[in-house]
Formats: sequence, structure tokens, C-alpha cells
Amino acid sequence: MALKELTLKDWWFVMRREILSGLTLGLILGVIGFIRIAIWQQLHLYNYGIHWFLLAITIFLFADRGS
Repeated sequence: MALKELTLKDWWFVMRREILSGLTLGLILGVIGFIRIAIWQQLHLYNYGIHWFLLAITIFLFADRGS
């Protein structure tokens, strides 16, 4: 904006791209977390307990909200 490359009209375009980028990255992190928990549980690398699937779903849904 300082260099006049973006105008106020471009705000929605930039915002949409940022939201889509954030959702995509969050989805990728969630999938990685879910797969990690599932694989580690099945290979007995770590015992997440009897509710490991619920934990994996929780990580999938809320992976990008941690910080």
C-alpha cells in the first residue's frame, strides 16, 4: 500500500487469499496430527489410551488454534 501497488478495493481479494491460505494450512496440520496419532497408536509407539480416536479428531479439528 505504501508503494501504491494495492488499493483499498483490493482489500477483499487479499483478505480472501489470506483466509484460504490459513484454512489450507490448518487443514494440513490437522491431517498430519491425526495421522501421527493413528499411526503411533497402531504401531504401539505411544499409548494414547482407549480414547485415542477422539484425541485424534480433536487434534484434527483444533490444530491451528494453539497459539
